[in-house]
Amino acid sequence: HNGVAKFDLTLGVKVGSESLSGSLEYNADLFDPSTVQRLLEQWEVLLSKVSSEPETQLHMIPLLSEAETSQLLIEWNDTEDINITNKCIHELFKEQVQYTPDAVALVYDDEQITYYELDIRSSWLAIHLQKLGAGNDTLIGICTERSIEMVLGLISILKTGAAFVPIDPSYPEGRIAYMIQDANISILLTDQNTGANLQFSDSTIIYLDSMVLETDSLKVQPSKSQIENLLYAIYTSGSTGQPKGSLITHQGFTNLLETHKNVLECDTGSHLTQLAPPAFDAATYECLPSLLFGAKLYIVPEAVRTSGEDLRLWLLNHDVTVSYVPTVMVDTFMNTDWPTTKISFKKIWTAGDRLSHYPKDQRLFELYNFYGPTETTIWATYAQVRPLS
Repeated sequence: HNGVAKFDLTLGVKVGSESLSGSLEYNADLFDPSTVQRLLEQWEVLLSKVSSEPETQLHMIPLLSEAETSQLLIEWNDTEDINITNKCIHELFKEQVQYTPDAVALVYDDEQITYYELDIRSSWLAIHLQKLGAGNDTLIGICTERSIEMVLGLISILKTGAAFVPIDPSYPEGRIAYMIQDANISILLTDQNTGANLQFSDSTIIYLDSMVLETDSLKVQPSKSQIENLLYAIYTSGSTGQPKGSLITHQGFTNLLETHKNVLECDTGSHLTQLAPPAFDAATYECLPSLLFGAKLYIVPEAVRTSGEDLRLWLLNHDVTVSYVPTVMVDTFMNTDWPTTKISFKKIWTAGDRLSHYPKDQRLFELYNFYGPTETTIWATYAQVRPLS
């Protein structure tokens, strides 16, 4: 043999009196040795079946060996995680309140609120919502600017067993009206500024920024919701027709958390951000994990979130560890000089569009790119983006 393959694959077979022998020659630029070995093993399975069961139709003869079949159908498909929780999101939040009651949960400009305070305020609102009829799988709209009250509203809704429907205040009136009608929303949480533009709605409107906290008889009726119940309903963009609401369960979200816990790197020492628009499901991915793992969640000011350089400096000044950054801003982060000394910033995750460039070098932080259609529980896939070199 001269060491050169004349063809992509060449099978030579010698017929003996009681056996077959042969060789398979292959182009090493096209095939790995392991691939060729697998082809030979599958051919042996085929020959064995043909000789032992000659009346069998060809399309009924398997190619995979027993070992390959077991690997494909059992080993590689064994994705069960014994750590996946069987609790609802509001139950996990309540547990975290017990662990870190005095820790700061939310920060927005000069305002901040502890886990205990968030629990008390959200419980009071949940009582009010229950009196209005909120319960398992009830859809409650929340149309408000990004704020502490927005997050408080989400927790309150979940405590009743209901599910939230996020609505972006910047949407045209026609789209908002369609979502309210389509989801049969009878209760709508908003703020004074946004509510002025929602007077067309027949829903009962609650203004989150003008609530008066009542502490008498503070007891939420226990929710009977299970992990199969709805967590939220979120609407697609409507680019292919009318927007449609996608229904996401508690179980789907807790499964996502278990899958992504190493990527999120979220614990009591973490500083995370809320930057995405309210009706983008990434906003849910920003808010809920932070509150379930005892982290501090910074709501990024509106004036900062639209400028890549301003956002970069803001993240550094607030010792943020993990943050979502819109795809259009990632290039700024990748091609800007960062401090050479140790920084708190560990990870960026982005989504919404394809990246236009790879990182030019290994940064002090990691970059992850996420993708998922609205119909999935936020993300369907993700990958760490590394420098090409």
